[in-house]
Amino acid sequence: MSCCSYTIGTIVDISDIMNQPYKFITIGKVPGDIYTYTRLVYSEETIILDH
Repeated sequence: MSCCSYTIGTIVDISDIMNQPYKFITIGKVPGDIYTYTRLVYSEETIILDH
């Protein structure tokens, strides 16, 4: 898929912002190490491929 990017890790936080169409999802490759975290913006266009 050359059109898209992806991140592999464990979801450590989901932040819901009231009255906004998106959420922030924080994913960590090593859940206890904040230096491995990536924050994603989730919208209706986001595709999650695995639980």
